[in-house]
Amino acid sequence: MDRFELRRAGDGRDRSNYAPREIWINEQPLLDILRPIEAVYVAAEVADRIGDGESEGDLQGLTAASYMYPTAGMLGAPPPRVGEFFGLVDATFGLDAADPAVGKTWVLDCECGNAGCWPWLARIVVETSVVTWSEFAHYHRDWSYNIGPFRFDRAAYEAEFAQYRQRV
Repeated sequence: MDRFELRRAGDGRDRSNYAPREIWINEQPLLDILRPIEAVYVAAEVADRIGDGESEGDLQGLTAASYMYPTAGMLGAPPPRVGEFFGLVDATFGLDAADPAVGKTWVLDCECGNAGCWPWLARIVVETSVVTWSEFAHYHRDWSYNIGPFRFDRAAYEAEFAQYRQRV
């Protein structure tokens, strides 16, 4: 089984419901897992766009793994929506039934805080004893994330969310 943790982001002094919670998988921050994958795509896109006449200054915001973690107030929905994070992407974007993003969970969002700006998605399936994260995707880019699937013990996964509900 993989290990899932929610850790208080930053220096840990903010105890409010608005303090972000970092997602850790197997003792590694999720953003550290994503950064090297996205860096390759970002570099290629920046080079292409500069080749098409855009300036480097216009592209400064295009960086790898520049996401905002969910806050404690967003975490811990009851089963079967264990850990909805920012919610299902379908509700925000009004997707067609055939869209591959249908049913995926919006796990991370743009650090700018503008809903839907830069969402990172995963399919989260909750079963009797296991929670599986798979089919990772960026909503606005066709980037391939060759990670996972991650399979977490459901009791331990739910315990992580319960801890944060108690702490805030």
